[in-house]
Amino acid sequence: SHYELEFACLIPRSKSEELSTEPYVSYKGTDYKKTVRLRVPWQPIKSIKRFWHWICFVWSHSRSRKCRRICYLLLLTIFLTSFLITCVILPLVFKHSREYCKYVVFNPTTATHELFDKPVKMEISYDVTKYYKPTNTYVTVNETENIKLGVWSLNPLSVKSPYLIYFHGRSGDRRSYIVDYSKLASFFHIFTFDYRGYGDSTLTELNEEGLVNDSKQFVKWVISQTNVSVFIWGDTLGASIAARTVAELHKENIFPCGLMMENSFKTMENQLSHSWLIAKITSYLPWYKTTIIDPLEENDLSFNISKYISEIDSPINFWEWNSDTARGKDNNFNLINQESQTFVAVYYYSKRDGVLSSRGEDFIRSFIGIGTDYCKTRKVKH
Repeated sequence: SHYELEFACLIPRSKSEELSTEPYVSYKGTDYKKTVRLRVPWQPIKSIKRFWHWICFVWSHSRSRKCRRICYLLLLTIFLTSFLITCVILPLVFKHSREYCKYVVFNPTTATHELFDKPVKMEISYDVTKYYKPTNTYVTVNETENIKLGVWSLNPLSVKSPYLIYFHGRSGDRRSYIVDYSKLASFFHIFTFDYRGYGDSTLTELNEEGLVNDSKQFVKWVISQTNVSVFIWGDTLGASIAARTVAELHKENIFPCGLMMENSFKTMENQLSHSWLIAKITSYLPWYKTTIIDPLEENDLSFNISKYISEIDSPINFWEWNSDTARGKDNNFNLINQESQTFVAVYYYSKRDGVLSSRGEDFIRSFIGIGTDYCKTRKVKH
C-alpha cells in the first residue's frame, strides 16, 4: 500500500571528495554520487484521496472563482465547437455537397497508362513468389460517352483455369490489390479492372448506376472472350457493385457461375456507420436520416446489396475477415441468407501475406465445383 519511486542521475565520486551524508552507489569499484534526485512517494489510496481533497479545496477557494469561470467557459466552448462541427456542419455539408458526398464514399487513385505496364510481385503460395507482367488493355464500355476501363489480365501459372472478374474496393486502383490477386492466382485466370474515375480509366461522374452499367458491359466483354466458367469476386464496395451487376445480367439471361463477396455490407449507410466517424456519432441524432441516409439515395450512392441479392440465381458465398467481426455481426448475414436462395456459406479467414490456408483453398475449390455444375444446368450462354 506504500512505496516510493526515485529517479536520480549518478556521477562518479572523486577520490579527493570527502564522505558526506549523501548516499552513494558502488558499482565495480567506483562510488557514484546521486544527484538531481526526484523522489515520488506513492500511496495509491491515500494519494488519490489527498489529490481529490486538494482539488476540491483549490477549486472551491474564493480566490479561484476567476479560474473556474475561465475553465468552464473554455470547456464549454470546446464542447460546443466540436459538437457543431461534427454533428451539424459536416452532416449539412454532406447533405448539400455532392462532391463531399462522393469524397466520403469513394477514395480513388489516378495514374498514367505507363504505370500499369510494369511487372508486379505475386505471392502465389507460401513458397512461390514471382514477378509477373499483367496483360494491360483498355475496354470501351460506353461508346456514347467514350468511357474506357483499364484492365489487367493475370494468368501467372499459364494454365487453363476458370475466369475470375475481380471488383476491387473503394480505395486505390487495380495496382493496390496485388495481395488479393495473389491468393486467387492458383485457381483462376484473373481479370481485374478499374472503375470510371479510378486508375487510368476515363474520368467521369461517379455514381452507382454508372459504375454498374460499366461493369455490366465489361463482364459481357470477358464472357465473350472464353467458353470456360466465369466467376465474380467483389471486395467491400466492389461486392455491392458486383451484386447489382450480376442481378441485372440475370435479367438478360447471362449467368456467371458464382459470386464471391468479401467483407460486404448491406447498404452504404451501414458501411459508413462503421467506417466514418461522423456517421457513427450522428447515427444517434434525430437528423441522421435527413443529413446522411437521404443524400446517399439522392446522389445514387446507396449501394443496397439486400435489394438485389434476392434477384441473383447464381451460387453466392461470403468471405469475412476474422478481424472485422463487429461489422460482420451488423451485416446480418442471416437476413441476406433468407433473401438469397443460392447462398452457399460464410468463410471467416485471416488475411495474411495474401496466402490462403489449406482450408480456404478447399473452400474455393468446392465453390468452383458448385458453380461449374450450376452453369452446366443453364442452357444460356455463361
